[in-house]
Amino acid sequence: MFTFKSSVIPKNIWKLCFRDRAEMNKIYYENRPVDEETRLHGITEYVTSTIYIDKDLDGFLLIKTLRHELTHVYLWETGHQGHIYDEEELCDIMSVAAPLICKTADEIMLRLKEGLYKRGE
Repeated sequence: MFTFKSSVIPKNIWKLCFRDRAEMNKIYYENRPVDEETRLHGITEYVTSTIYIDKDLDGFLLIKTLRHELTHVYLWETGHQGHIYDEEELCDIMSVAAPLICKTADEIMLRLKEGLYKRGE
């Protein structure tokens, strides 16, 4: 696990944790039956400010999942979660959000390459 500052509200500190498939299922499904056909790549928990990523991901799928989960963080922290957007609204949000999300994802990927990658601590 390691921490990073939110790109939206820098005082918010988020945790990034890598977990195996069984742990991801336990986190997501809690006490509900597990859908064995579905593989969870990432989970964002707002209450604990934690992003969980499947530790077996790498390359394009890893960065895609990280950006996806960071988009959840952005939407949540700007109050845009849970809405259905038309094309113009989505383009407006992404014109601001995409650079922030990609910058944060790139910074995280650099840290991962520096030796913090997938320790799952």
